[in-house]
Amino acid sequence: MHLVFILVFLRYNSWDIINKPLHIFRDIFNVLVHPQIKAWIFTVTFGSFLAASYWILKGLSNFKN
Repeated sequence: MHLVFILVFLRYNSWDIINKPLHIFRDIFNVLVHPQIKAWIFTVTFGSFLAASYWILKGLSNFKN
């Protein structure tokens, strides 16, 4: 989930892994060493949304059968 945070909030694109790999690794290191509350809130919220979506869709698919 922190990867999503890095791509969304630190404004990296998918091709930056080729163009600027050291910048990305530096930012990943900084986020892990100096955790930001915004990163954790986003990670927990996004993870909860994905988990809830999974369980709802799984429940709906079992309901049809």
